[in-house]
Amino acid sequence: MLPRVETIDAFWHDKRTGRAPAKPAYQAIEMPRNSPAGFITAFFATIMGFSLIWHIWWLAILNFIAAAIVVLIAGWSI
Repeated sequence: MLPRVETIDAFWHDKRTGRAPAKPAYQAIEMPRNSPAGFITAFFATIMGFSLIWHIWWLAILNFIAAAIVVLIAGWSI
């Protein structure tokens, strides 16, 4: 719910008049579980960057595919 604004600086006005700010309504959110997927993806991306600099195309393609597979698995895991 958005707060009702009646003046230019509504927060200052509310403090001066003694009105308490509305309590925010928090809702539960889903947090991801701990996973090594970020570290593994970063490893493959680093090796891919190295192989792209030195024009080792087969290694670059292999690491791109591996990083993409890790991202897809991590994205669809429960």
